Amino acid sequence: MTAPAYCLSLRIRHPSIDPQELSQAFALQPLHAFRAGDLRADRQGSGSTRHAASYWLVDLVPGLSTALAFESSLPEAIGVSSVARQRLGDMAMGNPGLALSLIVTQVLKTRAELLTRLVAEGGDVTLLVELSTQTLQGFSLAPPVLRALADLAVTVNVEFAEV
Repeated sequence: MTAPAYCLSLRIRHPSIDPQELSQAFALQPLHAFRAGDLRADRQGSGSTRHAASYWLVDLVPGLSTALAFESSLPEAIGVSSVARQRLGDMAMGNPGLALSLIVTQVLKTRAELLTRLVAEGGDVTLLVELSTQTLQGFSLAPPVLRALADLAVTVNVEFAEV
């Protein structure tokens, strides 16, 4: 399988949540995470300060097919086997619209209660989308996916790269 021509990441900032709670809820290990109050080196090197808020950033693409293959929100009852989910995830690797749709409906929406709580407590949830302008022509998102993003109060940040 070739590397996708896009990158999808989930970023959560919150006044106080333990990033480990997010890692457990999403069953994903972050690329970068810290908790409000944790020490950090300041930029001038003159001492340490503390993080004002918690931060959690995870790359959603590398484990997309594996995560979807075992995601309980695609029940066997509707005839979608783990093999079919694996293939669907593999297909999404070449299609950012499909990948975004699956992430919203199968990963974010299944954790709607958590996301709603985070936003209500002053946090923000952002889906970061980076697209290669050299290999992608574009993509579309269906109204139910856009509605789900709005209902979940998830911001979508799209950036274009010439990589």
